[in-house]
Amino acid sequence: VPLDTAVSELSVTEQQRAELLRALMTDCRVLILDEPTAVLPPAEIHALYTLLRRIANAGVVVLVVTHKISEVARYADTVTALRSGKIEGQRAVLRDEEMPDVVAWVMGQSPQHVSPGESDASTRNQVIASLHQVSAAGLRDVNLKLHSGEVVGLAGVDGSGQEPLTACLLGHLKAVQGDVRRCHVVVVREDRHADEIVLGATVMDNLLLGDLDALAVRGVLSLSAMRHQARAVLGGIAAVLAPMAVSSIASGNEAPARDTLAMRAGELSGGNQQKMVIARAVQRVRAHVAEGNPCALVVHFPTRGVDAGASLSIHAALRTLARDVGAAVLVRSADLDELRVLSDRIVVMCAGTVSGSFPAQVSDEVLGRAMLASHALPPLMRETSP
Repeated sequence: VPLDTAVSELSVTEQQRAELLRALMTDCRVLILDEPTAVLPPAEIHALYTLLRRIANAGVVVLVVTHKISEVARYADTVTALRSGKIEGQRAVLRDEEMPDVVAWVMGQSPQHVSPGESDASTRNQVIASLHQVSAAGLRDVNLKLHSGEVVGLAGVDGSGQEPLTACLLGHLKAVQGDVRRCHVVVVREDRHADEIVLGATVMDNLLLGDLDALAVRGVLSLSAMRHQARAVLGGIAAVLAPMAVSSIASGNEAPARDTLAMRAGELSGGNQQKMVIARAVQRVRAHVAEGNPCALVVHFPTRGVDAGASLSIHAALRTLARDVGAAVLVRSADLDELRVLSDRIVVMCAGTVSGSFPAQVSDEVLGRAMLASHALPPLMRETSP
């Protein structure tokens, strides 16, 4: 972490590291970490838990709040599952075990796994966006093709060129050399508080950000049209957003549920804020493709801070957007397991360039080598056509 840099200028991952450092510097008896690995790459996740184990062995109670069941199975001694403010179950953890009971406690039902499958080659034969030998600020000789109907995973250590790549696809960053072929691009950015939502505005206003021109007649907004459009956005990805309807609890009795659209975005949990952002992006891509225009969705960390059930629904929504709607989907994530589940292929960036393109079931070892040192890869692993 660069200690002399303003926190506002740090990336989300660097901010997370700074928060962790501050917490670990204290002489405490109980250490509580809320989603500490949400944006950390795999190597840093393992290093953090190794440190937490040392702290626990020294007599400190370590409590980690996480949505990542795999981390619970790999690193925890005990697990407590919460749902709707109540403890659904508690038990000891056997190292690296399957945990269907814990997932069921969290979700309220057994998980319904959806096979990622392969998209039909006939639906992803159109290149709708590409970069050929592109160099720009933060990028060096980048080659990338996005096909309609395809989900491409984007892996790499934070700061390897992911943000400049997105800027280049959007046309916000000019290439100093190479060719860029663009289409309409919808982006879900890494820092949702800074770039995606207005915390003091309502859920309805946030769902319609950027779309108000289409809802105005002679410059006057129609409230009924706004509510209709906002509900359409919610309905378009209803399975993901169902948990957003919350109830107030007063004197031990549940009050009537509040209108979700009237809630302030700042009242929502981080996970529900993310669901709202994903719903808005998916609806915009659907609308653009429905008009007969090619469109790509670029998503940074799609399930950060989202529970297991909603993660499955978001994954299904992104796959449907590619396979059934015909959009190109580029997903950046620090969770390599998530990329394997979602992607048709995984592209790795290192030091501002694409260091490899691999089938979805590639091993962590190969991906790790590509993320850290592209020159160490054998020639046959450098590029794989979709």
